[in-house]
Amino acid sequence: MHDVMLAKMFALAIIVIAVVVAGVAGVRSQSVRQWRSRSWPRTQAKIESSLVDRVPNKNPVYRLTVEYSYSVNGESYTGVWKDSSFSSESDAQDVLKSLSDLPPPARYRTQKPSDSVMDPYADAGMTDCS
Repeated sequence: MHDVMLAKMFALAIIVIAVVVAGVAGVRSQSVRQWRSRSWPRTQAKIESSLVDRVPNKNPVYRLTVEYSYSVNGESYTGVWKDSSFSSESDAQDVLKSLSDLPPPARYRTQKPSDSVMDPYADAGMTDCS
């Protein structure tokens, strides 16, 4: 019986470690992607839709999800930007309003224009997309 309980505790520990590592890797990969995209060309983006919602099991944390469109060489593409760092719905709505008033550019990979990043904090107010 003792061995079964140890095995269950070990399995649970492995699951918890995997979830934590996956979460850290997700945050890290987004940061690395934004850093790598700094040299990508910019193009004008348009906010197509948005959603502010509460992040489950995190109290109180709100997430802003924005779908944007952009075009490269006459081809249209879409991308998604998310930020889950808001402590109130009104903070997320304020950021959404500024994005709607002056959308930041989308950065896209030259070899694969469907691969894009929108980083409003780094590119806020940029209007020159050359």
